[in-house]
Amino acid sequence: MNENKNQEPVPFWVQVVSIGYLLIGTFSSIGNLFIWSMGPCPAFSSNNNCYWSSWETFWFFPGSQLAFAITAIGLLLFVSRRWNR
Repeated sequence: MNENKNQEPVPFWVQVVSIGYLLIGTFSSIGNLFIWSMGPCPAFSSNNNCYWSSWETFWFFPGSQLAFAITAIGLLLFVSRRWNR
């Protein structure tokens, strides 16, 4: 067994920032997926400009989800390597 008795704990602020980012990122990704599924002109909208650029279409799905996943994996790898978890 590889037990490190001198392992320092993960600071509280790192835990709060990590959990906060994961929660906010998850809700943001789900929200962008919802917007993408409704399209540029949902039935309840008074928007007359029913056009999304290719960048907006990509960002709503899958761009924001990919950005969140890559950043979350990087964050978790950083925390786990920094504090040997």
